[in-house]
Amino acid sequence: MTGDKLPRSYRPLYNEYLAVAAVIKLERNIYDMTAQEFQNHCMIHSNGVMNPKRALDIYNELMYEAGL
Repeated sequence: MTGDKLPRSYRPLYNEYLAVAAVIKLERNIYDMTAQEFQNHCMIHSNGVMNPKRALDIYNELMYEAGL
């Protein structure tokens, strides 16, 4: 394996983290968003490559952790 090639399993997770971080940092308060709004923002910030189901799972995890 060469040093300039990323493993396939790394790229989707990396893109997912970047998209969610952008939503949390750049958009309005995520705790005021609906699940659909959060999913839409994740899809926009990931340029459509994030799994929409995973975006909803992350939203639900965030809401659970916040007690909402």
